[in-house]
Amino acid sequence: MIRKMDEDFSQVKVGDIVIWNKDNAYVKCVVDRITNTQIIVGGKKYGKRDGIIIYKKDKWSGCEYIMHLTIENEKKVNEYKLKIKRDNILCKIRNIDFKNISTKKLEEALKILSQVDENELKK
Repeated sequence: MIRKMDEDFSQVKVGDIVIWNKDNAYVKCVVDRITNTQIIVGGKKYGKRDGIIIYKKDKWSGCEYIMHLTIENEKKVNEYKLKIKRDNILCKIRNIDFKNISTKKLEEALKILSQVDENELKK
């Protein structure tokens, strides 16, 4: 998780941009409205003290929250998105049934993958 649990949103103003997160999907959003205890973003209410979404008491609220838009947070979000993209590509590759691919295409893939230098393999 990249969110700091001690974030304070008391200085946020209407029109400020925040990073919204739900299930590791990050989106930049504009603050619509502010009350004494809440920040409203996209029609949803978040606690001004911690940025966590406010649900009814019978629901868990830890999976959706907002974060300050900082260079550090934006960098972490971008790194996380690249990691997810890479993981998705690797998953798709693992699910390929190579027996059904022509020899020519396998040779092309091998040629491309053989050109990867050792520094690239360490990433």
